Amino acid sequence: MSSNLQATLAFTVFCSAKIAFTPQQDDIRTGYTPYGSRSRSEIAIYNEYFSANRDPIMVFAFVVAKDGGSMARLEHMRETIRQLDYAGTNVTHRGKSFYTLCTDFCLINEPVRQFY
Repeated sequence: MSSNLQATLAFTVFCSAKIAFTPQQDDIRTGYTPYGSRSRSEIAIYNEYFSANRDPIMVFAFVVAKDGGSMARLEHMRETIRQLDYAGTNVTHRGKSFYTLCTDFCLINEPVRQFY
C-alpha cells in the first residue's frame, strides 16, 4: 500500500472511532431537532397557550402504490385525491368533519392536489 493510502485510512479510522463509543439516543418527540429550532419554540408556545404539557395529536396517512411503483402516475394521483377527500369529509367527531375540525397542518396535502 502506498503511504498516502495508509495515511488516509489511519486518519479515517482515527476520526471514526468516536462513533462506535458514542451512545445513541433518540427522542421520539423531537428526533434530532436542534435546540433553538423553530419547531421546538412552536411546541412550547402551543403548550403554553393550551396549558398543555404534551405534544399535539397528529395523524399521518402514507399512501403508496401497491405495485411499488411511482405515485406520480395519473391514476394513482386520482385515487390519492379521492382518498384524501373521503377522509376529509367522512372522518367525523361530534358531527364535524375532519376538514371542519382541522386547521393549518391539514393543508400539508395541498401540493398533491395541485400536482394532480
